[in-house]
Amino acid sequence: MTRDEIKALRLADTAEKANRAVDHLSRASRTTARDVQVMSDNLRRASETLERLLERLESNPSELLFSGSAPAGRRD
Repeated sequence: MTRDEIKALRLADTAEKANRAVDHLSRASRTTARDVQVMSDNLRRASETLERLLERLESNPSELLFSGSAPAGRRD
């Protein structure tokens, strides 16, 4: 085998390794993108739920303590 043939084989081997690395990186980035989308959706829903809870507590603070309207006053 000549020196040029050996260089060509190494280049082909290096190109194959680079292609495998790029394929792996591509799959990993797609997985990461899906995970980020799921986390973003979860965070959005959690924020909306928290916003609704805060609005309810602002309009009826006793709900935090009594799980509903303030109890009626006692009659003695």
